[in-house]
Amino acid sequence: MALARQVKLQLITHEGDDTLANVKLGEVRVVNWTAKDGTKLEGILTLPGDYQAGKRYPFLVLPHGGPEGKR
Repeated sequence: MALARQVKLQLITHEGDDTLANVKLGEVRVVNWTAKDGTKLEGILTLPGDYQAGKRYPFLVLPHGGPEGKR
């Protein structure tokens, strides 16, 4: 298991190393955009390990309130 630290992963355990040995991890980017109503949004984009610019990929959004979400 690892934690994301900026654009690198920091190893914190060896659990699952045998499984992850065959998984190519992609680049992780922080992205910002503005919603139609003017709300400023921030997200984390994780690209596929074999990402190629210009190629189309499925996209999944997992929205949540985050640490600054209003209740």
